[in-house]
Amino acid sequence: MKCPLCGSIESVFVMNSKTQLQKDNKIFQFDSCLHCNSIYLKNPPIEDELKKYYTDNYLPYSTSKPWGRYTFIVNIWQSIVDSKKCKLLTKHTKNKKIVRVLDFGCGKPTFLKKLSNYYQGDFVGFDFSDLGWKDCQQQFLKLKLFSNEFEKIQEKFDVITLWHSLEHHFRPVELLTQLKSKLNSKGIIIIELPNYKSFFANRQKGDWGGLHTPRHSVIYSPESLIFLMQENGFQIKKILKYGSLDAFTLWWLGRASNYNIYNSLYPFENLFIKFCLLKVLTFPFFVFEKYLNLGVMTFVCEKKE
Repeated sequence: MKCPLCGSIESVFVMNSKTQLQKDNKIFQFDSCLHCNSIYLKNPPIEDELKKYYTDNYLPYSTSKPWGRYTFIVNIWQSIVDSKKCKLLTKHTKNKKIVRVLDFGCGKPTFLKKLSNYYQGDFVGFDFSDLGWKDCQQQFLKLKLFSNEFEKIQEKFDVITLWHSLEHHFRPVELLTQLKSKLNSKGIIIIELPNYKSFFANRQKGDWGGLHTPRHSVIYSPESLIFLMQENGFQIKKILKYGSLDAFTLWWLGRASNYNIYNSLYPFENLFIKFCLLKVLTFPFFVFEKYLNLGVMTFVCEKKE
């Protein structure tokens, strides 16, 4: 396995991590590239195995369903997260009235649906599976949704967003080349993802939720993402030490992976009260995540001419 960012074959062992958020005891290895210092999965699952790690109950596809009777509360929380994403996009599009947006790795496309209430334009979602919307397509009639066949998307976009998507891809250089070709002149790309150079990544090690083992192929730090973007034709406009998804959630998901909850149709239902109590108790600490590197970061980059 070569480094996905620079292609080097020289690496050093960092840690082992077992499969997270799924009933599977397989151990995976993360290495650090000796050339660009990226952290990547040394023994990724083969392509035929990937489907078992992206099931109907996978959180970005099912969103609130795994929370059982607390679904309505989680839907409210998701709406708040989507509003944060819309606010960030609005800030960096200078309040254009018409905008063309591609959400790459859209999962259940609630963000695009909310964005379509703010703007006129084209709102396109892409994912490698349609599990996020195939059972509720009537909710997303304003959107153009594609699964599996990226080449069918012919439009050019003002903004491309990757909300916790880039780290899933085993060939990020190839992906960025494709995305860059889809951007208009001066188009921007917004990337939110876990930050390896953060407090909870260092504290939780192989249990940290940001690893999302084995679905995340690269665990980015600010330095490795800067390297990737600059080497592939993007200019960094803004780096934020936080994201729409809070660092608390990644920390908690790392804890939840150690619970035996995956035989249930609603695996998080019995953990909801614990989740809320912990969020209240730790609020005084996480309130400073905009100023500290706690676990999530956001990059806003512009296409170079």
